[in-house]
Amino acid sequence: MLTLKIAEENDFRKIAQLISSLNHKTEERCLHCGVNEQEVFVEMMDHHSRLELRFVVAYVDEKLIAALGCDCDANFERIWFWGPFIQREFGESWEDIASQLYNFFFQKTPNIKQLYAYKHLNNQRARTFFQKKGFKEAPNEIYEYSAAAKGTYSPTPLSNLQTIRYKETYFDDLNFLHNTFFPETYYSTKELIELDSKNNRIYLVITPDNQAVAYVVATKRVTNDGYIHFLGVSEIHRRKGIGKHLLLTALHWLFEEENMPEVKLTVSSANNARKLYESVGFSLLHAGIGSKLV
Repeated sequence: MLTLKIAEENDFRKIAQLISSLNHKTEERCLHCGVNEQEVFVEMMDHHSRLELRFVVAYVDEKLIAALGCDCDANFERIWFWGPFIQREFGESWEDIASQLYNFFFQKTPNIKQLYAYKHLNNQRARTFFQKKGFKEAPNEIYEYSAAAKGTYSPTPLSNLQTIRYKETYFDDLNFLHNTFFPETYYSTKELIELDSKNNRIYLVITPDNQAVAYVVATKRVTNDGYIHFLGVSEIHRRKGIGKHLLLTALHWLFEEENMPEVKLTVSSANNARKLYESVGFSLLHAGIGSKLV
């Protein structure tokens, strides 16, 4: 007999174990969460501490056999799915269990306005499942990259341009850049500048006439790695080495000042910056596809 419930904190370790047992296989992989059990657990607890996590789980007797969850905004309006994760021994009932979890999740989360899912290209079962639920896949693939700490990351100074940390006087410039390059992304400009400055950095490139023309956002994550969220350079200032300069500035902070062993980022196949990332040591980890409920 399958029992469904909203997960409580004492379920989180079991959920992390389930995710870890499945997510290392590309045909099961959800790109929005990790593989290592402890890292998954720490990330869950971090989201939970901000009331930005929800999981529904399925038990048979006292054994956890399936989970579907998300990280989200504080109002549970924007949802990024983790899963469904279902024990392999229940493979023949996978779609039925996944549907029960999905429907139960919706019953318990009435405020949803936007729903997203990110799956490995090889995770065809989950991709098909979400398509049947009305999700539409994006036209471009997404690539997850990783770089390990190697040597030094010293950005070359830019001619006639200044690199600074974000200041409030540049809000309008940052807002314009961010909304131009990433119009429907997971952090608004306001949310970016509200991030904890101890664990997050926004660097800007400033022209002599005091205009911000490029930015990068980097984070030191609770999973003991770094992440490059956003990198953008205004069109008229491209091909001047600004993107590489900002990327190296962020990597210098993460690797050399904060001693992160690894830095990750995600980029669309439509983004020409892939060559830039590879030029400074990033290598491809996974290829996936994003989808959105329409």
